[in-house]
Amino acid sequence: MKKLIWMLSLILVGACTSGTPGGGQDATSDAGDVAVDEGNTEPDVVLDAGTDSGTNTIPDAAADVNDDPFAGVDLTPDPNCEGAYIIGTSGSVVGEDNEPIDEAFVQACLVSFDDGQYVCMAPKKTKQDGSFAFLMPDELRCLASVTMRILKPARAVITEYCDMDLTDPNVIVHWEDPFMLYDTYDPTEIPEEGDAEVERTVVLYDGVEIDMIPSKFFSGGAPYEELTSRRLPADAKVCAPKSAPVEFEGIYVFQPEADVFHTTFNTRLPNDYGLEAGDQVDLYVMGGLSCGLLNGDKVGEVEWAHYGVGTVEETGAFIEATGDNGLPCMVWLGLDIPTP
Repeated sequence: MKKLIWMLSLILVGACTSGTPGGGQDATSDAGDVAVDEGNTEPDVVLDAGTDSGTNTIPDAAADVNDDPFAGVDLTPDPNCEGAYIIGTSGSVVGEDNEPIDEAFVQACLVSFDDGQYVCMAPKKTKQDGSFAFLMPDELRCLASVTMRILKPARAVITEYCDMDLTDPNVIVHWEDPFMLYDTYDPTEIPEEGDAEVERTVVLYDGVEIDMIPSKFFSGGAPYEELTSRRLPADAKVCAPKSAPVEFEGIYVFQPEADVFHTTFNTRLPNDYGLEAGDQVDLYVMGGLSCGLLNGDKVGEVEWAHYGVGTVEETGAFIEATGDNGLPCMVWLGLDIPTP
C-alpha cells in the first residue's frame, strides 16, 4: 500500500532534477512538468487507510492555493471531536537565502482520530510570496495527527517533513516559522548507469561515499544519475529532526528520496567528528514516501528508526557502515555519537 501511495504522490509532484553547488536553479527538464487543475479549490485526497478500509482514489493534480480559503468558513470546533479539530493550515516556504519559493508543493497527510484512516491530500502550491493556506477535507477534521511534506519540483532542494503540533487550540494552525528548503548538490563522482545490476561507488558533494546498485534505487522513476544530496549545516532551520529520539551531530538529506529495494547500500561518511579508529556511531533514517528496513519493517513519515552502527576505519578518514549496517533508504540520515 505504501508503494502505491508513494507512486501516486510522485505522479502528483513530478520528478526532481539535479542541481549544481550554490545554484539550486529551476531546471527545464520535462520531468518537472506538473498537470494543474486550475479550478480546484477544494482539498483532494489520496486514501491510504490500510487493508481494513475502503478504496484508494487518485486525486486531481495539485491545485493552486486559494487566495482566502477561510473566508466564510464556520470556525466553530466540533464539540463531539475528542481529537484535535483542525479546519485548515497556513504558512510560507523559503529557500536557505530566505527568499520566498513560489509554486512549492505543500502536502498534508492526516490520520483520523475516529477510525485511524490515513489520508494524504493532494499537494497545494505556494503563491508568489511563498505563502500557502488551505482547508482540510470536511469529513476529516477530527484528527489524531498531521504530517506536512514540503518540496519544490524541478529544483534541487531538500524535501522537508514536519509533524503539526496538535496541542494548538486554534482550529486554523498557522506556522509562524517558514519552511526552509536547503539546496542540494550534484555528486562529485557518479558513474553512468550502464548495467543497472552492477554495484558502483558514488561520491556525494560532501564526500560521502555510497556503493550503489541503480536497479535497487527505487525513486519512483527518477534515474539514479539525478541523485543530489546535502549535509545540513549545524544551525539548519529544519523541522524533521524534532521528531528524532536523539540530537544528531550530523544530518544528511538525499534528493530525490528513494527506497533501497531488498538490500542496503554500503556507506562511508567522512570522519569530520574527531573520532578515532574503532569508535562507533549510531545511524538513523527518517521515513518519507517509502522507507523499508532490511528486516522488512516500514518507517513512516517523520519517523526516525535506528538501523545500524558505523565504525571509524583504521585510517580514521571514514565512518563505515556496511552489510546489515548499510543504508536501507535514502531520505534523511542522522548520525549520533553515543555518550560514553
